[in-house]
This record gives sequence, structure tokens and C-alpha cells, in this order.
Amino acid sequence: MTVAALWPHRSDITNLGGRTLGEQPTLAHFLAFVLLGFLVVAARWWWPLKRIIVVLLSYAVAVELAQAVVPGRTPAVQDGLANVLGVALGTMMAAGLRSFKSKTGPAAAETGGKETGEKA
Repeated sequence: MTVAALWPHRSDITNLGGRTLGEQPTLAHFLAFVLLGFLVVAARWWWPLKRIIVVLLSYAVAVELAQAVVPGRTPAVQDGLANVLGVALGTMMAAGLRSFKSKTGPAAAETGGKETGEKA
């Protein structure tokens, strides 16, 4: 992700509705950080969610600021905002899915959807 974000020249390989993601950098930023947020929360669930969010938000801002020192790249407020919103959406989607799965999974069926140790 870092290499793609700091690469001096945009790649126009992915076509999206007749336009490439290189022509829609804010959308590309948003989608990349949605995916990143989702995958990190899904893979590193034993970390507290707040820590994951802080690390990812810091990374999202740092990547955008680092573009100031890369030839051919310039930081943009709208791209930074897209990064942050992408992280927020991706982490919420993964956390929501995990919460949903824990309430509807096999263990929930055995306990009637209640946590073990709860009184009816």
C-alpha cells in the first residue's frame, strides 16, 4: 500500500466506468483504505479496536503527508480525507461483521444468542 501511495507515476491499468483509477485518485484512495481497514481489523482482532483505528488513521495521514517529499506527487486534502473515511468505513464494516458473526454463529445457537453466564 505504501509503495502504491508513494509511487511517482500513477498507474492507469484499472478501468472503472470508462475512466481509470489514476484519473480518479480520491476514489482510489478511499477504496484502498476501506480494504486496508477491513483486512487489518479482520486479521488483527486481538488488538483493541481503538488501537487499530489510531494506527490506521495515523498511517492514512502519514502516507498523504509523505507525498510532499516524493517527486511527481503532491499531498491533497481531499485524498487525505478519503484515506481517513476509507479507514473508518473499512474498520466499521469488519467490526460489524465480526459482531454479527459472534451473535449468529454456532456458539450463539447453542446458548440461545446469550452470552454464557447470563441469566435468562
